[in-house]
Amino acid sequence: MGRPKSDEQTAPEKMQEAFWQLYETKPIEKISVRQITELAGYNHATFYLYFSSVRDVREQIEDDLLAQRDVILQRCLHDGTLEMGPAISALATMLMPYGHVLLGPHGDPAFITRAEETAWPFLQSILFPGEPDIDSIADPAERKRRILLKQFYVSGIIGTFRAALNGSIMTDPAEIGSFVSEELLPRITPHTQEAGYVSA
Repeated sequence: MGRPKSDEQTAPEKMQEAFWQLYETKPIEKISVRQITELAGYNHATFYLYFSSVRDVREQIEDDLLAQRDVILQRCLHDGTLEMGPAISALATMLMPYGHVLLGPHGDPAFITRAEETAWPFLQSILFPGEPDIDSIADPAERKRRILLKQFYVSGIIGTFRAALNGSIMTDPAEIGSFVSEELLPRITPHTQEAGYVSA
């Protein structure tokens, strides 16, 4: 998902778009294959060529969002330094149409967990440069400490997006990006330049 509307949309893209229109107004439990296909202009058989269930539609959208996020973050990696300013603004722009639903009361908790877990490798390079991965830490006390710090950092950033999007505190993606890169990350990484962090 995340692609602009056009007259050349494929069948799965149209059905994803139809699903999303429904998902913005009701929980996934109340969305049926019939509702999706009628809105998209297809039949059940076409739906099952691309999706196994209504939840599979959401999962494919989520997969695409996470893949796009990773591409954005990879582009901002330069010699071990993550230039978070432009990255966060780009992420906020990409997530804006979806975040208020996925991070809202009818969202997918599993998506939030996946988003946190898969974002950690990028954040770890900023917060713990040159240090081993959690799974490679032999000392139990240090491993426990790192796990708790990881949860604090990733949950805090996701929570910031959730509050900004669902509370209408910030409606401009650039504003969200600036807050995270200029206010949040510098406070949790005091020595940002040494930690491989650059605020653009």
